[in-house]
Amino acid sequence: MITTLFAVLLAGLYMCVAWYMIWLRRLSRKKQVDWPLRWYDRCGHGRDHMAQYMPLALLLMFLIERGGASPAVMWLEGLLLTAGFLLHLWGFAQYPGNYTTPAIGTVLITAVYAIACLLGLGQYLGLA
Repeated sequence: MITTLFAVLLAGLYMCVAWYMIWLRRLSRKKQVDWPLRWYDRCGHGRDHMAQYMPLALLLMFLIERGGASPAVMWLEGLLLTAGFLLHLWGFAQYPGNYTTPAIGTVLITAVYAIACLLGLGQYLGLA
């Protein structure tokens, strides 16, 4: 159930980014200026990153949660994943780009993958 909570929160975050991008696109057409399109491109990178990495991370979290992982580990993974995506989005939302925070976000997301893979392997082998 913890994974479900984080799936809903992250899906909501994804929808907010998508709606913001729609607003930027409409604003650029209405005002006939190009600055919204620069923001649109930057937000698109963060949105694409979420679309690529969020489903598998949530699937891995779901599988280890169903395998009996402790709630503390699940909360840690969910918070790391959320923080990773927020840092990634925040860094690319700045103009000109801040590439330090997206890198930290990517490290946090990768840590979620590593923890989930190790726990899943441990569950499969009967070690965890």
